[in-house]
Amino acid sequence: MLNGIIAEQRYAHMTVSPQVLLRNLLPDLSRLTPAQRAYIQHRASVDFVVYNQVTNQPLLAIEVDGFAFHENRPDQRARDTLKDEILDAHQMPLLRLPTTGSRETRANSAGIGQRRSPLGSPIRLSSQ
Repeated sequence: MLNGIIAEQRYAHMTVSPQVLLRNLLPDLSRLTPAQRAYIQHRASVDFVVYNQVTNQPLLAIEVDGFAFHENRPDQRARDTLKDEILDAHQMPLLRLPTTGSRETRANSAGIGQRRSPLGSPIRLSSQ
């Protein structure tokens, strides 16, 4: 689905990589707390990263959140919050996509197009 969106002419300068380790995406750990650094060192990753094909600069991190796995488990919600804080500390926009609806393609396209949204909290799209 993401590759189909990236294939659109307006996103021709972008490419998508799946399962990117946070320690590879964010090599400077100096601005993180000890708990955040420990989380990164334990193979924490994001589902997808959108990069600029020319500069190889990361533009957007994407997490796909399944309801049963994310919403019903307090431990997973805590890890999601930690990941949100880590990406925010590096000013890396994060798009969280729920998998509970049928509008994921439209939501993905909207999120990629709005990746320059002000930071402060992850971009969250509802399926409604």
